[in-house]
Amino acid sequence: MVTARTDKYAELTALFRSGVEGHAVNYHRFLQQITPILRRAVSRKLPISDVEDTVQEILISIHKARHTYDGERPLMP
Repeated sequence: MVTARTDKYAELTALFRSGVEGHAVNYHRFLQQITPILRRAVSRKLPISDVEDTVQEILISIHKARHTYDGERPLMP
C-alpha cells in the first residue's frame, strides 16, 4: 500500500537524485522540502534552542556528502 509518506519519500528521492545530477532547481526544492521534516525530527530530540543550529548542520552535511550518494540505495528510511 502506497501512503502519503511513501509518496513524499519518493518525491524527495527523485528531487535529490536530480539535484546530484546537476539540476540546481530540483536540489533547491529538495532542501526546501527536507528542512521541515528535519526540523520536526530534531525538535523531538533536542531543546528548542538547539533545533535550528542542528538542522543547519545536517543540511550542510547533506550538501557536503551529496556526491557520495549511491542512487541504488534509498534516500530515506
